[in-house]
Amino acid sequence: PLAEQAQLVLSLEAPETWRGVFDFDKLQKIFTNLISNSIKYTQSGGEIHVALRRGSDRHGIPVLRFVVEDTGEGIPPEHLNLIFERFYRVPEASMAVGAGIGLNLTKELVELLNGTIHVESPIHSDAKRPGTRFTVELPICEPITPEIAAVECSDPVDVDPAVEYRSVEDTPLILVVEDDEDIRNFIVEGLRTDYRVEIAENGEIGLRKAIEMVPDLIVTDLMMPVLDGMSLCRKLKLSMETSHVPLIMLTAKSTLESQIEGLKTGADDYLTKPFHMELLRVRVANLLESRRLLREKFGRETLVPAEKIPENTLDKDFIDKALQVLEERYSEWSFKPEDLASALNMTLRTLQRKVKAVMNRTPADFMNEFRMMKAAEMLTETSESVAEIAFRVGYDEPTHFSRQFKKYHELSPSEYRAARRPS
Repeated sequence: PLAEQAQLVLSLEAPETWRGVFDFDKLQKIFTNLISNSIKYTQSGGEIHVALRRGSDRHGIPVLRFVVEDTGEGIPPEHLNLIFERFYRVPEASMAVGAGIGLNLTKELVELLNGTIHVESPIHSDAKRPGTRFTVELPICEPITPEIAAVECSDPVDVDPAVEYRSVEDTPLILVVEDDEDIRNFIVEGLRTDYRVEIAENGEIGLRKAIEMVPDLIVTDLMMPVLDGMSLCRKLKLSMETSHVPLIMLTAKSTLESQIEGLKTGADDYLTKPFHMELLRVRVANLLESRRLLREKFGRETLVPAEKIPENTLDKDFIDKALQVLEERYSEWSFKPEDLASALNMTLRTLQRKVKAVMNRTPADFMNEFRMMKAAEMLTETSESVAEIAFRVGYDEPTHFSRQFKKYHELSPSEYRAARRPS
């Protein structure tokens, strides 16, 4: 459809078929980027030829050779060695659009699959249509039979390094909110080997996904349709469910006023386009590590009081409300984490992620600690029996209560009472 719209002739040469194992997602992105790039820089009435061939590299290893050549405006010789650089665009290309990361992303994907890519230009003698040719070579992993394909083709070239991480719940979840497909793919490819990554094409979708998933960190563009980055950030920081989530704002605006405006909305960091992927990775890692250290610090406290949560007002409000609910209902033995979530107008999953992010606890641990602190007060201030106190703090089994009490206070209820009450 793109070729038809641009009035171009697009032809395919694929004289033979064969079986091979590839990473479909990456292969599709490589093909799509190269073909759409040729369409972008070929004038109306031109031609684009795509060829799929089987061959061998200089070491005799079987390869898939993917060739895209066009009759476009060509690339000046002095720019040939630069077009795969991140954010680089040929200045003379009057038709140039986009962010300038498509070819860089393509090269990184090819190299991730242990392949090679090179470019030639001009390839035609016609000065008006000099043309360009991109050639990609990828090693072929050939299954002997479908049944043993997975065994025979277990070379790392065919393994998506993100698969393992996506299946690990403890791996931080990053939400990328970006309307530009090239930049979105660039960010995802740069982060997915270390994190689970979800995407949103605009701020409205990003807001919905953030509330549903409660990610560990959000990377968002400033200028987006439907809901811009400023509005998204403001809504996230005003939401009880997501107020604790660190956010990195991306923008092409490099003025000091723009950066201050972004930070005033609650963004935790600010990155100006174009940016180097390693810089973004460092910023992400630093923010996540900062939150981890904060959780560890609070995790060493016995029932973190709200005044020790410096991040933002909503985190303090969240703890205040949770403590208020527990104060009213801790004596109910049937009061469970799902009931606490309901009382706070949250889903259980959201409550779990919120309590973990703010206090480095599970909701069950948080509730038990509260009950144990109440029990400790009663042991010190009243003469009630251990069994009576157990029932008063929501335990229907005194023996279980005593085990839990010793776990949190390192003394049995009787030992605690003897040590704390004046002789």
